[in-house]
Amino acid sequence: PPQAEALAKLKGLHLGGSQITDDGCVHLAFRLRSGALPALEGLNLDDIPASEAAIAAVYEARPGLRGSSHY
Repeated sequence: PPQAEALAKLKGLHLGGSQITDDGCVHLAFRLRSGALPALEGLNLDDIPASEAAIAAVYEARPGLRGSSHY
């Protein structure tokens, strides 16, 4: 589908200020490790209610993924 093709090309994702919790971070980290969003280079998770550990796990799931201050 066209949406899947667009998501596969996505290079940056701004989720800062959203309501992503630790559970959401676990799911996102799993998807990144599974190859979802293969072109993603930058991800903003600033000001979300998830714990620092959960946020760190997301960034660790994809080597080279940059946080908001880097893209």
